[in-house]
Amino acid sequence: MKKITLALFAVAASAVSLLHAQTVSLKFNPANGSRYDVINTNSLRMKQTFMGQVMNMDFSTISNMRYEIADAGAEKALTLTYGPVKTDISFAGQEMHIDSESPDTANAANKALRSIRGKKVKAFVAADGSVKKMEGWELVTDALGSNKESQAMVAELFSEATIKSLLEQGFKMYPGEAVSAGSTWTSAIQLEKPYKLTMHNLYTLKKIEGGKSLISIDGKVGTGGVTKMEQQGMEVEINLDGTVSGTISMDNVTGITDTSTLVQQLKGTMKVQGMDVPMEATVETNIQMKER
Repeated sequence: MKKITLALFAVAASAVSLLHAQTVSLKFNPANGSRYDVINTNSLRMKQTFMGQVMNMDFSTISNMRYEIADAGAEKALTLTYGPVKTDISFAGQEMHIDSESPDTANAANKALRSIRGKKVKAFVAADGSVKKMEGWELVTDALGSNKESQAMVAELFSEATIKSLLEQGFKMYPGEAVSAGSTWTSAIQLEKPYKLTMHNLYTLKKIEGGKSLISIDGKVGTGGVTKMEQQGMEVEINLDGTVSGTISMDNVTGITDTSTLVQQLKGTMKVQGMDVPMEATVETNIQMKER
């Protein structure tokens, strides 16, 4: 009886050891010909103090897209097609609702978003999730015609740099080697909106289960000191620092993130026309991807 008990204990111990030793090689590897429906939800809550007066702004966008994957040699060609887009803005007691599906066809902002629907952008994505090249993004802005206000809005949301930031924020996170539960690795991602920021992330593989990897994110984000930008025709100096936290559920074979949630907490100052404006911002990003 004692021998049987010891044998069972040994089998159980071996099973636990194998479980903890399970490794995965995570990389951007969706099948050629695969298609994914993507919902990207972004929200920005900002507080600025100008001459002792607190001003709050809320900005949220929900973008529906489709990703189609094709072979491109050493990379994957990802064709992004825009679907419905909705934006809500609240600032200084004023609210604006912009919707590509709105029946209000006379509204220039609605018309701008509607003109984006169906437009395609192609990105060439390496196995490490970095975007090597983009094509077709200029067709997005060309669809706006001569409406200056619409062009300015779309330049903020759909520029080449913004689209690249969106894709790399969703994919540029893979470790360079096989990992197991408890493994950590890092990445640096350049963001364009709401400001030009660098995100330094630490990833921890929490567990491997059901063909998925659950990953946590902790990191730092900031401008890396004072940086100059142009906003609404004015040069501003921005100095921001903050933290990043989030979670990812990733398919072990394709490297596609079924769901990812990221929260950035930022604090610092913005200098406009010689005046320092203290500011705080919270940026939340949620990406959901589902294979069709």
